[in-house]
Amino acid sequence: MSVSLNGVPRIMTNLGSFLGRTYDPSLLEALGIPDVDGKDLYTCLITDRLDHGTYGLSALNTDIDAILADTGTDGVVLGTKVAAFTRLSGELQLATTTIDLNQAASDYDLFAGTAAACYLTSLSIKQPTTVTAGALTSISIQSDDATPGVIISSADGAVGNLLTESELVWTGRMRIDIGTKIQLTIAGGATGVEQICPVVAEYVAIADTGYLT
Repeated sequence: MSVSLNGVPRIMTNLGSFLGRTYDPSLLEALGIPDVDGKDLYTCLITDRLDHGTYGLSALNTDIDAILADTGTDGVVLGTKVAAFTRLSGELQLATTTIDLNQAASDYDLFAGTAAACYLTSLSIKQPTTVTAGALTSISIQSDDATPGVIISSADGAVGNLLTESELVWTGRMRIDIGTKIQLTIAGGATGVEQICPVVAEYVAIADTGYLT
């Protein structure tokens, strides 16, 4: 099989000389990069494409760094969510607080609806590692609506159920409007010693921007 033509390797005849650029323009066209300015292949691929100030890899890297460094509240940062995003309608949110049961019999605010209406979907209150009754007879948790929405009843919150590290949990769906409060009621009186209980509420905004505070 002949591999040359008149002393010129057949491959050189077909493709031309890269040094002399005899057929180089046709190679560029085959690659979809027309050599309209007489540029060499390196310039077309590297300088004009990969190293392009606006569209090249370095520019892309700069854009990605800017996205990763974004800490604003107007969108979603890669790998996380900002506060404004979590307050969109239907996005799960959590609110936490604590309440000391060593207080006089009365109503105490836990959470309040803010900015827009929300649906409360669950609430829990957990007793500490050391509990004592003192004058306390029961606790209850409810909304402060004209007709209160009961979350934890006084029967469920009876002192006999408030054992060491016990947890009272409610699940359901209760509307909390702007300004509506979720309150804990202490009945009977104080426990006599500090008895701090963590309270966690899980909820979603019905309309954008809603949250519990």
